[in-house]
Amino acid sequence: MQKKVLIIYAILLLISVPWYWQFFPSLSQARILGFPMWVVSSLLGSALVSAHTMVLLLKPWEGELEPASESPEYRSAAEAFRDSKPGASQ
Repeated sequence: MQKKVLIIYAILLLISVPWYWQFFPSLSQARILGFPMWVVSSLLGSALVSAHTMVLLLKPWEGELEPASESPEYRSAAEAFRDSKPGASQ
């Protein structure tokens, strides 16, 4: 999963940085809504990076897949709380 994410970010970075437009001078002078193509590709690449990051952050992370009540951290915290309550049965 992690390698796939890095490859997607690398491709989106290549789209976002307009270094390659020097190889297509006639296309780089073309305009969309009054903007040169290199500006459009940079803005589109930036929007795609943001959208990809949003999709990744909306998915549950590896540690979030197990219910909190079953995790070792929750159990140890619950036991510590139970032991610290005044009047807790020993």
